[in-house]
Amino acid sequence: MPKALIYCRVSSERQVREGSGLKSQRHLCMEYAKAHNYDVEKVFQEKGITGGNDFRKRKAMVALLQYLDDHSGENYVVIFDDLKRFARDTHFHLALRQELAQRNAVPKCPNFNFEDTPESNFIEVVLAAQGELERKQNTRQVKEKMKARLLAGYWPFRGPLGYKNKRVKYRGSILTPTKEAPIIREALLGFAKGRFKHIRDVKRFLNEKGIDRGETAIGDILRNILYAGYMEFPAWSIGMIKGNHKALVSLKTWRAIQDRLNKPTIRSYKSEDGEFPLRRKIKCAVCGRMMTGSFYHGRNSCYPFYTCHNSKCMAKPKYVRRNIVESAYEEVLKSIRIRDEVFECLEIKARSEWEKRHGIFQYQREEEETIDDLENRLEKLMDAAIKTSSERLRKRYETEIRELEIEIESLSNGSNEAMDGPDFEVAFSEFSKVIRTPLEYWRNADLIAKHKLHDLVFSGLASYSEKSGFRTAELSHGIYQLSRFYGSDFTMVDSDKIPFDPILDWILRFEVMQT
Repeated sequence: MPKALIYCRVSSERQVREGSGLKSQRHLCMEYAKAHNYDVEKVFQEKGITGGNDFRKRKAMVALLQYLDDHSGENYVVIFDDLKRFARDTHFHLALRQELAQRNAVPKCPNFNFEDTPESNFIEVVLAAQGELERKQNTRQVKEKMKARLLAGYWPFRGPLGYKNKRVKYRGSILTPTKEAPIIREALLGFAKGRFKHIRDVKRFLNEKGIDRGETAIGDILRNILYAGYMEFPAWSIGMIKGNHKALVSLKTWRAIQDRLNKPTIRSYKSEDGEFPLRRKIKCAVCGRMMTGSFYHGRNSCYPFYTCHNSKCMAKPKYVRRNIVESAYEEVLKSIRIRDEVFECLEIKARSEWEKRHGIFQYQREEEETIDDLENRLEKLMDAAIKTSSERLRKRYETEIRELEIEIESLSNGSNEAMDGPDFEVAFSEFSKVIRTPLEYWRNADLIAKHKLHDLVFSGLASYSEKSGFRTAELSHGIYQLSRFYGSDFTMVDSDKIPFDPILDWILRFEVMQT
């Protein structure tokens, strides 16, 4: 029996997942081989490769040609279920025919008879050209549909990190936030508001959250306007238009990110990279001048000191070793202890104030729930309109459907623009981590976070002298009052004596707590 090889191909991953194209092609080719008494030796299957691609880039076709090379002493027939599986490109069709001929392989097809005659060759070229025409027409049609979706405010491509395409009844595929969306949102807000100075800081944050991306990919995320609820596609001359998907940040925040990305990078001093975290955050207790940090060269090494450079200052010494200053600072952080009862009271008051200041975000959440309810009602009405046989009921349903569509459109236009509204649970949780264990937080934080912690704990620059250390009286008023209740009896009545306002301001400044 003559030996045969079978080649099958489908052009999309969706056909691989959902369809039975490969299976049906294989069955048809096997039946053809059986009818012509061919002995099928191997089947090569190409998954998700379009017909216009160069056959030399198809893994299964390359493997088939290599198989023919490895069995060069044998004569094979290569069976395709359709001439279009061969190649939907005239140039590649003829090139592949030549590759097979060089290996003494004969193409066979159930719907076309390959013959070495002028007439057969002409028909074969015409059919190959027809396949190429159909492929290009399909490509143009798909492109036009995708452009129409873009202009209507729907993203027709794969969603960026934090989004996925989800099919919604009667509306097609819509970008929908995924479980990574809150993390991406936090990264975008953090970069816009200065929490992250560089792209590498965003990369470090995302890595900690389990998202592994390179700096180039993160730069693309920061520049992607989809996160602001808008879209653009310059390759098709489509400028910025408003999308129908849920934004993660506001357009104002996105523009702030672009401004930061477009600013030239300024080289920082080594002392600003964490060598001296208290540099410009502490002052000399004698003269009140801000202390700086620097290295001094000794005989064998360099030694770090915090220094008062005021020549008229009477403090002695003016140069204090870094470890002595920072150890004294850590002792102050260690002394801050706040009872659970105080935190419970603080949480109640903070939540109440939060709701007053951020009522708009609660309103937005309620609005989104309303849209979901209306869309559920719309689906039910459409199903009822399709199933009913009564013309009177159908007209009534259609009227209600139009009214619901108008209401949904109106609400969607109002809620599509993302609000940079914080979440109280997250904000208070972050605040609790900071202030319950400030020493532990200090030791694990980066330079920016350390400076924010300092601004929270102290009312300004902290005074230091080698003799007396730091003055605890210079703790910020709210922290000082909270810590005073440690070890004493505390009731809800006592809470009226605590000046919560400074603490509430820090909690309500969400970006400060997101460190």
